[in-house]
Amino acid sequence: MKKILALILFVFSLSGETNAQFSDDIASKKITINGLNKLYNLEYREAERILKPVLQKYEEHPVSFLIKATLLQYEFAPIEQNVTHFKEYISNLEKCIKLAKEQYDAGKYKTDATFYLLAAHGNISRAYHYNKDYLKAGLEAKRAYSYLKEGYGLAKENSEFYFTNGLYKYYRVQYPETHPSIKPIIFFFTDGNKMQGLADLRQASKSSLFSRMEASFFLAGICLKYESLTKEAVSILRVLHEKYPNNPDFLLKYIEALLIGGELELSSQKLKKLEVFKGGDYEVATFVFRGEISFLKRDFNKASISFKKAVSLKKEGAETSDLKSMALCRLGEISLGLGENKNAKEYFKQCLDIAEYSRIIKKAELELKRL
Repeated sequence: MKKILALILFVFSLSGETNAQFSDDIASKKITINGLNKLYNLEYREAERILKPVLQKYEEHPVSFLIKATLLQYEFAPIEQNVTHFKEYISNLEKCIKLAKEQYDAGKYKTDATFYLLAAHGNISRAYHYNKDYLKAGLEAKRAYSYLKEGYGLAKENSEFYFTNGLYKYYRVQYPETHPSIKPIIFFFTDGNKMQGLADLRQASKSSLFSRMEASFFLAGICLKYESLTKEAVSILRVLHEKYPNNPDFLLKYIEALLIGGELELSSQKLKKLEVFKGGDYEVATFVFRGEISFLKRDFNKASISFKKAVSLKKEGAETSDLKSMALCRLGEISLGLGENKNAKEYFKQCLDIAEYSRIIKKAELELKRL
């Protein structure tokens, strides 16, 4: 989900207390949707061409700087590791904050401004987090949280808020479960509710106009990672992949869901397309998925070779740790089958050091107890 964490899409469908200069501009909003659809499909030049009239018309408006930042985030991913464009990315988000804060302080377009500020601060926080600059990330997250709270009760007024609300409600509970060390800090945050978070995300994926895609992708990821709702995830990801066939993030998660569901033939077909993409997540995923296919076909020797290659790759990406935890768990199972209990124990321990998937954690913990 590394390139989809941006909250930019919320700002385009505000109603009520909105800035007539953009929010009531139906033509510009349609252009923006078309441009972003091209961007999601990695058609960068076409996206820029389509979005150019909007950027020119609103060149001193917060939305233009959010769009510019998002264009950079997609084309030069991972933006945090791109020395040339990372500064430009942060600069665009800071300009968005400056203009949005002026609106916010004036109180004239406060609902609009709240979204711009939430999106910009949230993206800066995410970027610094990936660069392991945790102090700056924490400061930006704190600023984003204040605006998140302001929009917490606005979902009935505007369906776009179901996405932010759903993410917060779900991860407010899930994140400290996966990362216990954060509990003393997160204790002071507003309570969450997993079931309500899922309900809000499902509502956003159906009724939101601009955040529908992001809500769907996050929902599918949660279904796979924490909730074991494989059929729902497959259904969601099939639609995303068919609509944006060039997007490797959607393809990666779709193949993962297919494999969990045991659909070997289709996953094997889709894997051929994933293999052409370069980057940490895609290269590691290729070996993990090859290994999983071999494992499910009970070719354990071939599976072991692929899993070991996945683990040995010195690649970094948002999905890398999760993917390697899957490989390590399978290597533990293979070692158990060979009677190599010492190796199995080590693989399961390594797996648990990085695993966040509920099913992977349960499997590794269960096998370690048996050893």
